[in-house]
Amino acid sequence: MTPVAAWRLVVARPVRFFRQMRPGPYLAPFLFSAGCMAVGTAGILASQGPPTVAPPPPGAPPRIAAGDILTRPLATALLSFAWAWLVCRFIGVAGGKGDYRTVFHVCSFAAAPYALLFLPFGTGPLVAFGYGLYLTVVGLKETHGLDTRQALTAAAVPALLAATLAAMAATACMMIAAGR
Repeated sequence: MTPVAAWRLVVARPVRFFRQMRPGPYLAPFLFSAGCMAVGTAGILASQGPPTVAPPPPGAPPRIAAGDILTRPLATALLSFAWAWLVCRFIGVAGGKGDYRTVFHVCSFAAAPYALLFLPFGTGPLVAFGYGLYLTVVGLKETHGLDTRQALTAAAVPALLAATLAAMAATACMMIAAGR
């Protein structure tokens, strides 16, 4: 299956996609998640217009650099390994049996919405995160035989934990930058 066909299927028919998914080597899902982030980052770059020397006006969203088209996909794909490990731990807490390879495939293919990061008015990241979490829940249900509550616990608790840690790191960085 081509990456575009896989993207269409996982986004439009996630239950069917995850039921048919057979975990194999790590490379294909790794490249899939990196490709989705690359498309989303390229969309953001294209929507920003040509680069300017002038600083953005106050209140404008920050611009991303062309180098981000390489670093964001690589970081996303590498974080898929850590994310899968964390979700795998919570599958056990939720009452399932976590198979790391399957969880990694689910988490990597659940990154499909990141290709939509360029959506306007700041909705891209919200859609990517929300639908990505939904895809993770569906994938865990279909591949591990969990019920909805167990799959939601296994996906949402690590997401909340990661969001909390990211907020704490951002706060620490801002405090350091402010000289406090």
